[in-house]
Amino acid sequence: MEDVDETAILVSKLGAKIVRGPEERDWAPGYYYVLFEDPDGIRLEINFIPGKGLLKKGESFGSEDDYIRIDGKDKNNDG
Repeated sequence: MEDVDETAILVSKLGAKIVRGPEERDWAPGYYYVLFEDPDGIRLEINFIPGKGLLKKGESFGSEDDYIRIDGKDKNNDG
């Protein structure tokens, strides 16, 4: 759940509008989420459901180059 909270803080700092949450809902046991809009108005949701997930232990999602750093700059804009 703290990952959802931390993500909400990060995307807000990056200019996203928090639409709803972070909050718990009864759609699934322990379902916790935040819904936000990026600066272009595209809605995205980050959620946590205890005991659920897409990745097996030790696997990763994409490569390090696929992610924005905390300071909001990607590796191609380092100068």
